[in-house]
Amino acid sequence: MSTTQITAQGLEATAVTAMTQGPEFYGFRTDANNNLIVETTNLGADTIADTTIYSDHMINIQGITFQINTTTGNLEMTL
Repeated sequence: MSTTQITAQGLEATAVTAMTQGPEFYGFRTDANNNLIVETTNLGADTIADTTIYSDHMINIQGITFQINTTTGNLEMTL
């Protein structure tokens, strides 16, 4: 069995960034006015209270942005 070493020069910059970024927590909830709130831990720099209740959550790479599509009303995510 042979082993192939993968170097950063052999990968696209976006692939290297995705592999080297740490995990980020994204919590989704609504406020009293029914506005969507997305909270993150900022790679551990921010604290989220353990009493916060989220409708949904995910753990993924840092830097994901979200927007509401005004035509469809869908939440869209950009990596």
